[in-house]
Amino acid sequence: PAPADETAPEPEDDPRYAPAYEAMGQGDYVRARDEFAALLAESPADSLAKIGVAQSGLLSRVDRLDFDAAIAAANQPGATVDQVMAAADVEVASGQVAEGFARLTGAIAQADPDDKETLRLRLLELFDTQEPSDKTVLTARRHLATALF
Repeated sequence: PAPADETAPEPEDDPRYAPAYEAMGQGDYVRARDEFAALLAESPADSLAKIGVAQSGLLSRVDRLDFDAAIAAANQPGATVDQVMAAADVEVASGQVAEGFARLTGAIAQADPDDKETLRLRLLELFDTQEPSDKTVLTARRHLATALF
């Protein structure tokens, strides 16, 4: 194999990402999302910027949520689509990625057509918080296909 390109800086050291990482560190997820989105607009193939946009959006959504309450609400019979999505967000944000994906694919399988689309779009957004080749994402994509048909 060819040697790694040692001239390419690591993302944390790349000054182009500094404003986005600084905003994330300050808990300013809206600004971080804007910074990552600007990088993505300049370079649409930038997977790090794409993940950054998705992760900052996720963190913005869960920033003020009570994680335990969000999970409890979604686990109640008759939970709303918003409650299910909030719980999935909380699970992904707290590192329980497979659980969050499974919550959404399970809800998609039982949802009416309008809710199915809303849930599907949230799941796709959460997929973007991970590397596309991550096995959890690949498994959830298969489950999504099954849930939709």
